Amino acid sequence: MKIERKEGEYTAFIGPIVNMFGNSKKFVDMATSLFPDFYNDERVRKAIVDCVNGPVKFRILIDKEVNINNIENEVQWLFALKDQKPDQIRIAHATEGIKHYINVDNKYFRLEGKHKIDFDDKSLKLRNSYISSPMRHISIALCTEFENWWISANKL
Repeated sequence: MKIERKEGEYTAFIGPIVNMFGNSKKFVDMATSLFPDFYNDERVRKAIVDCVNGPVKFRILIDKEVNINNIENEVQWLFALKDQKPDQIRIAHATEGIKHYINVDNKYFRLEGKHKIDFDDKSLKLRNSYISSPMRHISIALCTEFENWWISANKL
């Protein structure tokens, strides 16, 4: 098992997440707020479209705190892709609190940590941990948690 931790602005995470998507062979499960600046980045958009145009199935679980009408407007391309490829991409709105993470084929995980405010430069620092080849019980726990959230979520 390999764990790598990163901290920074959202742009620091584009490369690692695009690489994760590029490693996908079967599925990507995401629990997210769909931060528009990140998901509208051309590299992220291309990585998702490439996956969905191949064999990869995407499930996107949106945090219950997110206003669905606003996010559908802010990340229109993603919802249009869901309408074009309903067998490849599904989106749901959580009905309970969720942790934000990405699971790629049960082999690669991105876990979002608590954000921290840097009082010196007055910026928000995001924290992520990337896990590759996790121990089986970690994969099972994360998959089970996601499945439970997915079952109770409102499908869009």
